[in-house]
Amino acid sequence: MHIFYPETLPVVAHREEILALLAEHQVIVVAGETGSGKTTQLSKMAYEALSHRDLVIGCTQPRRIAASSVAVRVAEELGPLGGLVGWKIRFTDTTSAETRIKFMTDGVLLAETRHDRLLSRYGAIIVDEAHERSLNIDFLLGYLKRLLPKRPDLKVIVTSATIDTAAFSRHFDKAPVVEVAGRSYPVTVRYRPPEEDEEGDREESMEHCLKVVDELLRDKNRGDILVFLPTERDIRETCLALEKRVRDAEVLPLYGRMAAAEQRRIFQPGGRTRVVVATNVAETSITVPGIRYVVDSGLARISHYNVRAKTTALPITRISRAAADQRRGRCGRVGPGVCIRLYSEEDYLDRPLYTQPELQRANLAAVILQMIALNLGSPESFPFLDPPQKGAIREGYQLLGELGAIDDQRRLTRRGRIMADLPIDPCIARIILAARDNACLREIKIIAAVLAIQDPRVRPADREKEADEKHQAFVHPQSDFLTLHNLWQQFHQIGGENRSWSRLKKFCQSNYLSFQRMREWIDLHEQLDDLLRRRDGFVESEQPASYGQIHQSLLTGFLRNLACKKQERLYQGAQNRELMVFPGSPQFNRSGQWIVAASFIETSRLFALTVATIEVDWVEPIAGHLCRYSWAEPHWEKKTGRVVALETVSLFGLILTSGRKVNFAQRSPKNIPLARQIFIESALVPGELSGNFPFLGENLALIAKWREVEEKLRARTIVADEQQFARFYDERLPAEVYDATSLSKFLRDRGARQRLRMSEETVLLRRPEETELLDYPPAMTIGSVRVQLHYHFSPGAEDDGITYRLPLDLALSVSPAVFEWLVPGLLRDKLTHLLKGLPKALRRKLVPINETVLWLLDELDHGRGSLLAAVEAALLKRFKFLVQRSDWPTDLPLHLQPRFVLYGDDDRVLCHGRDLRQLLAADHKQGEAPQQAEPRMNRSDEELVARWRGSEHRRWDFDGLPAAVAAYTRSGQSAGFLYPVLLPRADRGCVAVDFEKNPREAGMANRQGILFLFQLQFPEESKSLRRSCGEIFSGPLASALFEGRPPRLEIIEAVFPFILGQMHGMPGPAIPSREEFEGRVAEVRRLGFSRWGGQLCQDFAALARKRQTVLLALDQALPGKGSPSPYVSGKRLELLAHLEDIFPRNLPRLLQPVDFALLQRDLQCLAIRIERMASHPAKDDLKAAPLGKHLRRLAELADKIADMSPEAVLQANAFRQMVNDYRIALFAPELKTRQPVSEKKLEAQWQAVLAGS
Repeated sequence: MHIFYPETLPVVAHREEILALLAEHQVIVVAGETGSGKTTQLSKMAYEALSHRDLVIGCTQPRRIAASSVAVRVAEELGPLGGLVGWKIRFTDTTSAETRIKFMTDGVLLAETRHDRLLSRYGAIIVDEAHERSLNIDFLLGYLKRLLPKRPDLKVIVTSATIDTAAFSRHFDKAPVVEVAGRSYPVTVRYRPPEEDEEGDREESMEHCLKVVDELLRDKNRGDILVFLPTERDIRETCLALEKRVRDAEVLPLYGRMAAAEQRRIFQPGGRTRVVVATNVAETSITVPGIRYVVDSGLARISHYNVRAKTTALPITRISRAAADQRRGRCGRVGPGVCIRLYSEEDYLDRPLYTQPELQRANLAAVILQMIALNLGSPESFPFLDPPQKGAIREGYQLLGELGAIDDQRRLTRRGRIMADLPIDPCIARIILAARDNACLREIKIIAAVLAIQDPRVRPADREKEADEKHQAFVHPQSDFLTLHNLWQQFHQIGGENRSWSRLKKFCQSNYLSFQRMREWIDLHEQLDDLLRRRDGFVESEQPASYGQIHQSLLTGFLRNLACKKQERLYQGAQNRELMVFPGSPQFNRSGQWIVAASFIETSRLFALTVATIEVDWVEPIAGHLCRYSWAEPHWEKKTGRVVALETVSLFGLILTSGRKVNFAQRSPKNIPLARQIFIESALVPGELSGNFPFLGENLALIAKWREVEEKLRARTIVADEQQFARFYDERLPAEVYDATSLSKFLRDRGARQRLRMSEETVLLRRPEETELLDYPPAMTIGSVRVQLHYHFSPGAEDDGITYRLPLDLALSVSPAVFEWLVPGLLRDKLTHLLKGLPKALRRKLVPINETVLWLLDELDHGRGSLLAAVEAALLKRFKFLVQRSDWPTDLPLHLQPRFVLYGDDDRVLCHGRDLRQLLAADHKQGEAPQQAEPRMNRSDEELVARWRGSEHRRWDFDGLPAAVAAYTRSGQSAGFLYPVLLPRADRGCVAVDFEKNPREAGMANRQGILFLFQLQFPEESKSLRRSCGEIFSGPLASALFEGRPPRLEIIEAVFPFILGQMHGMPGPAIPSREEFEGRVAEVRRLGFSRWGGQLCQDFAALARKRQTVLLALDQALPGKGSPSPYVSGKRLELLAHLEDIFPRNLPRLLQPVDFALLQRDLQCLAIRIERMASHPAKDDLKAAPLGKHLRRLAELADKIADMSPEAVLQANAFRQMVNDYRIALFAPELKTRQPVSEKKLEAQWQAVLAGS
């Protein structure tokens, strides 16, 4: 076969040399300048050299447009396209069985290696434009180097520009290099950097470029112009500007994303001057015909993968000198050319010589995956022309590990083998595998295919708004992925089953879609569908997939692309990257708190492309193997029987969840030692462990027993500390015991149970003597009630010292003085503190204090009366001086003051504190429930109370009625006593028996009941006496006895019982014995009920009149009306207090015994005092002066009388009578006192009161 070679091409002159070298060598390097013809003629030479073999000549090109355009050019010389010559790119194949020269992209050839490792169909491989050093080119060169020893018949031709050809020669073991000169005419290089005032923003740079193009179009040597700009946007805007400014030239854009038909326009000759505005796609391979001028901006978008940030940036960067020279070579093909560089020569010389190979600035995950699948070894040992950076290799392996494509030994997993077979990015392949498991394969295949190509939506610069409006019809409110899915669905619904390509083209035109990319989308979808159909398990679901199914599948491939919203439009991405949703996305203003993106691009800032809102709860189940887990606040939880902690889950620096409570030990083996320590220290040592663990109960009981001794003795030197107990368990428990469950498993061995039991030798540091403990009793008896004592040793704590647990009703009936004595073990400390707190003048008389304390301990009768009064009396007896109550210190340490806990019948604590009187003064309602818990009794007492309660009586017949019945709370604590009371039943003419817990209320009720029973013994006489009371005390006399004017019946109900009480004798709180009651009734009968009662009424009426007379005399001597002087007012109040003290109003209601004779004498004393005071007030003041102290003491007694013991009450009443006698001695000595009285006697009696209180 004769092959035609154009003689005008410089490479043809080297034909014989090249054929000879091919015969002798496997590899040759052809270095040819632009225009030398190497791209079109070398394939024919290789075919000529191998024409005797039925093998294909494979020619790779770095770009699709170059593969197709060069194939067309060669086919014009050798025969029709599709015959001897054909081309194949990703989704278009024009080859046939007859094709012997096959042009293709380098990616297509690499894809064929998956199924034909030896490339056995090929006799020669031509790697064109190798100097571009794309990722595929470098990988292909390394693959071929490995392949050549296995295919000695395979020929390889590497073509390159005349730059760094030595590197290619060295790579292939010093392969011969053929230098081919270019065919181009001389090219003049001019440097036209912008003026200083033009430097700056993008618009000014574009304007500078337009000026240069204008100048070239006005040049007399007019020719076509090729303008190199960095971005598609720059190209579109420049084209629009040129079309407006230039009328006689054709402006053509050229960039990789253009439709093929539009790209082919640049190869079609035209009648007018053409201005081709292109990206770096026009640097190599393709020759734009007729170019006389090149305008080089010196810029290009060059992708760069940031290993640390794990993002791909596409910045506009300065091109290398080699790239600039390639651009220069695009002119001078048809005549002398001019290259105008829009930068300075210094800038040119300052640039790097070569463009950094893509292998050193790209994500290597896909390359590594293919290398593993092809058993090519590691990237470090692979014969790359320039090895990739170690960090990039490490990061590539890391990504594959995250995707589950490789295991820890960097071997392909089952998932990885499938991913390697799919002709798409590993991340996209991963989502397809997830879609199989999530029953959304149909939808994900559509989305995966479109993610592997360029976005089919186009936005022409002059019609962006119209395009956006059309694209709005496809928008999904939450997901760009589903927006693309909607686009697919609508595209495939056009025309139904009868759709035609022409109709689909119209749909694309009207909706601003690239038909070419839609075809690519369809082709890749079919390719994926075909590959997956051959595999088991990849079956489409009959039901449409949900939003969650689809996006959970997408997450598996794009986990690195998660982001969480920081503020309105700003997101925090993985590795602490700050990003925004790309403004062109419909999600720009509506994306949710969490998003996932298909990719990122870094231009002016980092933008997320193709995003969707997701639920953060989806992430952890998918990315659990990648998540980082940290734990805070590990602590023992008794309820669950395990150590729990608050877990924080993060992924690539993003917090997915925080504060989640988890089982600390089971989350990570490294947590077990700490969990075990916490279990021992927080569960076993303090006993905070639920369940049946007998050893623990025994240990805690033993420790508690001796710790109670420490609380009593107020020492921490008896029981070992918790660290020793922790060591005890630590030495005996295996490492795998860290919670209740593991402990139960361990205790199945009986020997283990015994090993965990403590002995007293383990617990005790020292054993206290028995005598030490006798002074700290566990309880004390008050009356007949045993009161529990609780000891606590915690200086400064609210409950430090002794706590007395008292039922409320018992507390109401007991004198607080009982508790001042504490217990013998603490009394010595209390006495020491009291004596040391006395004023120095007194304290000096008691030294040495410790001996005085020992003497007091022997002298005092423990628990009898008031402690202070007893000490005062003892000191007076021995040391002959009196300690005043105000001399004692009041700042006793808490542990030397009794503490009280009052509880109700239902065991509920009502109050607690140190001041029993204050606690009792509070209103303690024993619960708000309508049914209050009844105190409990033993069975016999319950029967006894039931038998008596409610029984009615008209005479004394209470034989067998107990004086009191012991009561208990639910838990068995003493709740005091139930006291029998007699309740008047006037309607039934009897008294009824009931029981009352409160002793005071029982006493008040019994006084009324006993008087009513006494009345029942004299039924007729009582009626007569009632009438007399009403008649005598009605009218003006009532105002002498009562405040206001109460109704007559109310007067009778007050006076009549008072008179009965004077006849019977005021009854005490308890029910009198039969002898007492019946003896009193007999005595009254003897004296005559009516006669005596009537006389008492007359006598009391006379006393009431006397009171009125005294009050009238006081009003005359010291009138209270008008505006009296302060002296008069004060004196009047003093005398009124005197009157109220001896004859208070409402006296009948007080139900207390009254000596009418003494009352008459006291009233007479006051009358005399008023009369004498009126004449000599100054003398009255002098006489009243020594009385003031004793009156204040009486007022003090009034506040304490209710809490005093019966003995103390008797002493207090004697003191009161002595004060009244003292008044007589001072103001009316002629009346004579009932007993001798003096200051000294009053002081002695007051000390007796204090001693008894």
